[in-house]
Amino acid sequence: MKRTKWIALLAVLALVLAACGGETTETTEADSGTTETTAADAGGTETTETTAAPSGSMAGQGGELLILQWQAPSQVNGNLSSGTKDNLASSLVLEPLLEIDPNGEIVATALAADVPTVENGGVAEDFSSITYTLNEGVLWSDGTPFTADDVLFTWEYCIDPETGCSADVSKIASVEVVDDLTITAVFTEPQTYPWGAGFLTATSPILQRAQFQDCVGIDASACTDENFAPIGTGP
Repeated sequence: MKRTKWIALLAVLALVLAACGGETTETTEADSGTTETTAADAGGTETTETTAAPSGSMAGQGGELLILQWQAPSQVNGNLSSGTKDNLASSLVLEPLLEIDPNGEIVATALAADVPTVENGGVAEDFSSITYTLNEGVLWSDGTPFTADDVLFTWEYCIDPETGCSADVSKIASVEVVDDLTITAVFTEPQTYPWGAGFLTATSPILQRAQFQDCVGIDASACTDENFAPIGTGP
């Protein structure tokens, strides 16, 4: 009888030791898209979670973007910007032809084929004009083509002092549309490139003529729908 009890006790002890020294892995289905695996051993507990990509993703199809800033933007038209808070919001939607990268270099945006220079023929040797070549196939967010006429309109929009544009385009005497993808700005006097060239940085983005054509001059600030939800070329 005693021998039987000792055998039973040894069997229980063996089971306890096996449980303490071994490893237990448990896999549970938390929901239809998530698998959670937990491994426990004598050294501690490790938990790993793997979540499958959601079905029906809205990537590339629009949607709502939440931006956290120290102050809410007043509007989303960078041409009428009253500060950095507006430029940050506007630059996600509207684009200039040129911008300045973190290294201080002038670079072309997705709208321009290159940075005009004297060497490539984009800037006149006497600095009296600048010619921009636009990228082919660029679309506004409503699906219509972006063309040189939109660049012309942006100058017409800002050259009216009652519009109240932040950027100074008064050094540009005229803008000529050469073709749908080429536009030349002629200066009132030779300009030190590129600061007098216009269409540079987030304070001088290109606007769509079709959307803003009735928002020039004293009507600019009253165009709430346009200024709050501009049709853009940006991401």
